[in-house]
Amino acid sequence: MTRSFVLSFWLLAFGFLAFSSCGPAAEDRSMMMSRSKQVQDSIANVIRMQMAEAEGPAPMQAVPGTSPTTMAPVAPVTPAPTHTHAPGEVHNH
Repeated sequence: MTRSFVLSFWLLAFGFLAFSSCGPAAEDRSMMMSRSKQVQDSIANVIRMQMAEAEGPAPMQAVPGTSPTTMAPVAPVTPAPTHTHAPGEVHNH
């Protein structure tokens, strides 16, 4: 009985050590870190490019006092005078 107990203990210990993982090797770790740095840099570049594109020049807008199609000067439009009337007051034009 003692012999089978010791044998099963050693088999269990060996199985635990054989199938447990210690993590990636140092070479694998350095390769993973360099790859993650490349991915991080590429994502940062895409974000920078999109931000620069969004901050680019605004679409052409008409300057006040010019025609939007020909950009030629246009005579200023004066608004019609407005009248205010008291409630119930009639105004004849």
